[in-house]
Amino acid sequence: MIKKILVPVDGSEQAYKATEFAANLAKQSDATIHLLHVFKLSVIPEGLGDYVITDRVELQALGNKIIALAEDEAKKKGVTVACGGFNPGFSCIYPAFVTGLSGSVKSIYLRMNGDVSPFGEGTMGKGRYGVGLTLEEWEKDYHRKFVVPARPKSDISHYMYRFTIVDLVADSMGWELDEVHYELKPVISKKDKVSLGGLAIPAGNVAGWNEMTRAIKDGETVMTIENYRVVFAKDEGLEEIAEVTIDGDMNIHAAIKGLVIARCSFTYMLNMIPLIMTAKPGIVTLRDIPPVTLC
Repeated sequence: MIKKILVPVDGSEQAYKATEFAANLAKQSDATIHLLHVFKLSVIPEGLGDYVITDRVELQALGNKIIALAEDEAKKKGVTVACGGFNPGFSCIYPAFVTGLSGSVKSIYLRMNGDVSPFGEGTMGKGRYGVGLTLEEWEKDYHRKFVVPARPKSDISHYMYRFTIVDLVADSMGWELDEVHYELKPVISKKDKVSLGGLAIPAGNVAGWNEMTRAIKDGETVMTIENYRVVFAKDEGLEEIAEVTIDGDMNIHAAIKGLVIARCSFTYMLNMIPLIMTAKPGIVTLRDIPPVTLC
């Protein structure tokens, strides 16, 4: 019996037909459909902010088309499509869950430390994040810092891009953001090491990165996210953790230690399957399905 159907989509007529066929098959088999759209992001040198904005707008437009097509077909066939897993994952919506303990929220801080030691050159080396390079080489080709306008609320496609967490949490909070500030920073290795994927990193070279993102609303920073990804993170004093600090009518600090970020996201989605199976036809995300449901 078919339980899951993976459909690669690119906005083409062939993808439309494939989605329609998969929807019919899913209804007959009581299966779930997973849509896959792949695109390649190039390294953006500093100073090309206009290109980044144009690229994001084009990607968003394509994403809107793909998601609208998928949701329309899903509703016609009476099936539910779950968007989620690795990105957006559990850590993306975790801050919004914690705000449920507050009556009002002024700002949110999220820090995630993840270990990327299983990966190699193709995932995080040259052409991706520059892990293994000298600091001078990295600063020349990989340092990114730019400001982008906030995107419109509630279009699902933007959950699949770099600002996943910002958009997902802001939508959940009902915040209309002014702009988003982004900077990619290096993490320098304290010792010689080799990733499990075979990427050599001499001491003093780049061992990982921190994606620093700030969301601005009414001229004030309302959300700050530090997303660390480091080879053998514990060597650099970084424990795998997801922690949230809420500044509001109650000041809250919540932390989940020992969190394997990628694995917990997949497990979270698997545990949500019973809820997804009973959801209304169409598209649902982690924002729509709560982590705990009392029966």
